[in-house]
Amino acid sequence: MIGAATAGITAAGSFNLLGPQSTNNASLVVGIDTATAGARNGTATISLASDGSGTSGLGITPLTPQTVAVNGAVYRVANPTLLPSALTLAARVGDAAPAATLAVTNTSPDIFTERLNASCGAVGAGFTGAGSIVGLTAGTSSSALTVSLNTASAGSFSGNAGVAFVSSGVGTTGAADLALPGQSVALTGHVYTPAAAQLNAAVVDFGVVHRGDAVAERAVSVTNSAPVSAANDTLRASLGAAPPGFTSGGTLAGLAAGATDATSLRIGLNTAAAGTFAGSATATFASHDNELADLALGSPTIALKGQVNNFAEAALTKSGAGTLTHSGNTYTLDFGTLMLGAGDQGASLSVRNNAIGPADLLSGAFDLSGATSAFTLSGFDSFANLVAGSTFDGLGVRFDDDAQGTFLATVVLHASGSNASGYAGAIGDTFLVLRGDVAVAAVPEPETYALMLAGLLFLARVAQRRRQRSCDAC
Repeated sequence: MIGAATAGITAAGSFNLLGPQSTNNASLVVGIDTATAGARNGTATISLASDGSGTSGLGITPLTPQTVAVNGAVYRVANPTLLPSALTLAARVGDAAPAATLAVTNTSPDIFTERLNASCGAVGAGFTGAGSIVGLTAGTSSSALTVSLNTASAGSFSGNAGVAFVSSGVGTTGAADLALPGQSVALTGHVYTPAAAQLNAAVVDFGVVHRGDAVAERAVSVTNSAPVSAANDTLRASLGAAPPGFTSGGTLAGLAAGATDATSLRIGLNTAAAGTFAGSATATFASHDNELADLALGSPTIALKGQVNNFAEAALTKSGAGTLTHSGNTYTLDFGTLMLGAGDQGASLSVRNNAIGPADLLSGAFDLSGATSAFTLSGFDSFANLVAGSTFDGLGVRFDDDAQGTFLATVVLHASGSNASGYAGAIGDTFLVLRGDVAVAAVPEPETYALMLAGLLFLARVAQRRRQRSCDAC
């Protein structure tokens, strides 16, 4: 019969009357305790006795007991741990499918654990599971299982990724595979349609304005031309530095798909100084959502144009007789004093657009209703479109000396300015005042006549003597 057994060893059974040359293979059983995992080493003692019943009749005689050494090991089944319990994936339509790994650990305090096999089970719509794990030993981990998000279409997706586990006796107990309870990971996914930037005008043209004008800023119209889908990025935009003569400002954030913004981005024109200005500003666009890094959408340029003009300025210049002076917009051509019958005096005038370019074009017409007969005028016709620095010539003025007196006349130039923007406006009248005096020569006194006569007689005598001397010499 089985006697005592050491800790961790189990022993049971007995047999009677085993005859000579006989064997009993079943009555005595030695085993190990499987309550806990670990190594088992011990002994079991077998008590033996010789029974004379039916043979010698000597009764039962104790024999020397025998000891059986017992060695073995107890293994626990694999203990899977799955992390994370939930994960979120995000991408844009057409991106490479984003993927995340699932960490599987055969959690065990020691080596007396069967190996772990794992594989992906059912995965929620919009996701794909892949990978497998075979023979994961106790205390080790693997990231061979992955879950990826399908980026073929936009939308929000949710579901679970199931993972199946098997405890394998390969290399440990040699037992057949044992299916273990599966575990799952909660999945959330977002696939966004990227924004599409559209500049609605590639040129901002201020046309022609005037120095000092208050010119309203021009908006740069932008559209997010992406189709509206189940999940969309928004459009962000900003303007870079503007070239000299212009200003830029404003930012655009959160423009939804299919929407247009015509107020946020602005270009201004500086009118402090006249000039012709041109250049470009760079717009920077990005596609934005709250989960992914912004996607650069390019940096198109916007052509900028503008011309700041000085107003046209009318001025008079002269050549010929007389003195031309002016005060403000009143010019005076003074022929001074002429003697009656001494001969007419003439001057030639020009109208000049005296503005510094770029400037408006100068046009004008003359009002001659204030002219008098003492002055003869010619060439005072209307003119148009004098550019800065150019002149309208051939304005003739002749002062007649036919009558004694002081003579005044006024010619008015009604001038206007215009430019290519469609602007046309009066710039104020210019006045030309003509003046001159005609005087009669003074009559000599009687004493003067006597002296003149005596002088003439003296000169006559001198001339006669010279003639006589010439004849004597002959």
